[in-house]
Amino acid sequence: MDGSRSRFWSPRLAMTKNRALWIAFCCVMFCVALLLLDLARPLFVPLPTKLGPSVDLTNSTQETPVVIQTTSLEQVIHRATEAGHRFRRDVKDYRARLVKRERVGSTLMDPQEMSIKILNRQYDSQYESSLPEQTKFTSGLHAYLRFTSPASVAGREVIWVEGKNDDKLTAHEAGILNLMSLDLEPNGTIAMMGSKYPITEIGIEKLLDKLIERGRKDSVLEQPEVTVTSGSLFGTVSCDRIRIIHPKKQDGFDFHIAEVWIDPKKEIPIYYASYDWPAKEGDSPPLLEEYGYHDLEINVGLGEADFDKDNSEYHFP
Repeated sequence: MDGSRSRFWSPRLAMTKNRALWIAFCCVMFCVALLLLDLARPLFVPLPTKLGPSVDLTNSTQETPVVIQTTSLEQVIHRATEAGHRFRRDVKDYRARLVKRERVGSTLMDPQEMSIKILNRQYDSQYESSLPEQTKFTSGLHAYLRFTSPASVAGREVIWVEGKNDDKLTAHEAGILNLMSLDLEPNGTIAMMGSKYPITEIGIEKLLDKLIERGRKDSVLEQPEVTVTSGSLFGTVSCDRIRIIHPKKQDGFDFHIAEVWIDPKKEIPIYYASYDWPAKEGDSPPLLEEYGYHDLEINVGLGEADFDKDNSEYHFP
């Protein structure tokens, strides 16, 4: 027994084997760590893209577009205000395919595409006439997002319900990183990484409010050039395209050119883009932001289950 042991085992041999196993284990863990860091990199370090004009998110064509009129900013504000009243009154919920592109700092981010579900705020009817100022609501905004592109965010799901969960959003990543759900402050560093606005600003109602707010601010500075064009196709929807141009840059203006595409049958804006002044004459205006609501379906009957992370159709861990 002792002779057999002395042939095949010794403290020195055991120590050598243990050292080799330990080195092999460390090498494997190092490779796994590198893989995880590479997969996680797009989540925490936005990948820069070349600065330049927008890609075409509208999929638009123009079959004999017709300029309706050169109009005023006041008329545009009035139209947006009336559209906001109707939207709050008539649209309870909607779902769509949202494509967005934003400039964050000096970086023009890659386009992001996501499926969204939105349950609008529900208002006390007695305050309807005063909207959108000083509104009171009985149920907050509900939002569900599932990212489909680019690959770095595909599969990510986010839920936010105004007034619930301490106003925090709940999110998870996809694939190997789908280890846990995180509750995050919407304006926090992680939640805002790679985005210009927090999820609290999502949706058509917020877009209408922003258009009205910017329009009223601009109207006291200098009247921009405003034209309305019909016949521009956003997918299959024939839209009225409102273009607002501030020829000269001055303090107080947020953009050089802005375009709002409105579905005239529903009086709902389904595309918005804004551009900065070019650095030098002859250059294309650099894109600031653009958002397109494709395949919009309204009043589809969304409920609380659509904004519950335990929904069996979702993939929250």
